[in-house]
Amino acid sequence: MQRNIALDGLKITLALMVVALHCGFLTDLAPHASYLLIHGLFRAAVPVFFIINGYFFWQALAPRNPDAGNATPACRDWFYRIVLLYAFWMLFYAVFWLPADTGVPTDGWTRLVVLLFGYYHLWYLPATIGAAALTWLIRHRSAGLMATLALLTLLTGTALQYAFSYHLAGPQLTGLLPDKTMVYRNFLLFGLPYFLCGVLLQRCQLGSRLSPAAIGRLVLLGIGLVLLESYVNYQLTGGKEGFDMLLSLALLCPALFLLANSYLLRGSAPLGRLAAALYFIHPLFIHLLHRYTELKATPLTLAVIPVSLVAALLLLQLNQRLRLLV
Repeated sequence: MQRNIALDGLKITLALMVVALHCGFLTDLAPHASYLLIHGLFRAAVPVFFIINGYFFWQALAPRNPDAGNATPACRDWFYRIVLLYAFWMLFYAVFWLPADTGVPTDGWTRLVVLLFGYYHLWYLPATIGAAALTWLIRHRSAGLMATLALLTLLTGTALQYAFSYHLAGPQLTGLLPDKTMVYRNFLLFGLPYFLCGVLLQRCQLGSRLSPAAIGRLVLLGIGLVLLESYVNYQLTGGKEGFDMLLSLALLCPALFLLANSYLLRGSAPLGRLAAALYFIHPLFIHLLHRYTELKATPLTLAVIPVSLVAALLLLQLNQRLRLLV
């Protein structure tokens, strides 16, 4: 199968950014720079993954006539695969969230919420499923309605993120949810806007209207705005508050995807699946190294990345037989 190596290369870069983010890269050596990365540039990773999923989901939904929105076997297979992935990896990481000594509350409601929202990094999978399901429901609607819905959900999610981080909203907004991030970091307010962005890029072929040079300038502008936004957040919060959602990511993330997708470097290496394997497996080694070593953030990052890459390659080999790991 021919693949776009440039896009797969972007996926691997994004997966490495997620690893560095979870390890707290540079927090022990350069806290200021670390903040600009961990609560700035590295936050572009998951939104771009949503965009990629939305882009190719629309192809699977109706490859011949996207506006018709007719279901295809590829679309059903897509849903089936994501659900299987989620079930497998939640079971794989059950030892870290199910036993009573893991620090996760053991009441039935909290366990149900974890199952629905996902453990740690796995929140991305139910968010993808939910975003895809909503896209399916509005598949016959106009591109304008999709764009409006994407904008409204993005602004709502970002506003809630800022309200919590700047202490403008209290615990009452979390309701029955055990974690405030679940209020905005979910399928509706985080996954859906970027997923729909990918759908619209495919449906309207927006990338064909811009040259690679123009897209590159948008990427540079987006990077600058993300760094500026995260710097302002650092100054105003003293670096004590984290941010999952930044408004400037709405420019940077689509531009990054369009730039990679504009270079059709064909190849057959499964680099995209390597990125997925790296994303799913790396928390295992973070947990183990935290438990059995005293590595600080930057050495931890440098240790987790190569070990996770080796494990990811092994997962790809196993996946040839099991077909449900990545």
